Amino acid sequence: MINYLIVNKFLFKLFVLIGKLFLVWMLVYFTIPLIILTPEIINNPVGNFIIILVFLFLPFFLIYFFVDEDMKLSRNLWEHLWENPV
Repeated sequence: MINYLIVNKFLFKLFVLIGKLFLVWMLVYFTIPLIILTPEIINNPVGNFIIILVFLFLPFFLIYFFVDEDMKLSRNLWEHLWENPV
C-alpha cells in the first residue's frame, strides 16, 4: 500500500513537471511572439537579431526558474525510492 502511494505521488509530480514544461513551451513559442512581433521589429535587422537571441535563450531561463525546483523534488524522491526499496 505504501509503495503504491509513493509511486502515485511520484507520477503526480512527474505529470505536474510535464505540464509546467508544456506551459512554458506554449508561452514562449506561441503567446509571446503574437504579442511582441510587429512589422516594425521584424523589418529592422537589429531588432530582428535581438528578438532571435531572446527567443533562443528564453525557454532555458523560464525552465530554470519555474521547473528546476520540481525536478529537484522528483530527483530526491527517486533517490529515496532507489535507496529504500519496499
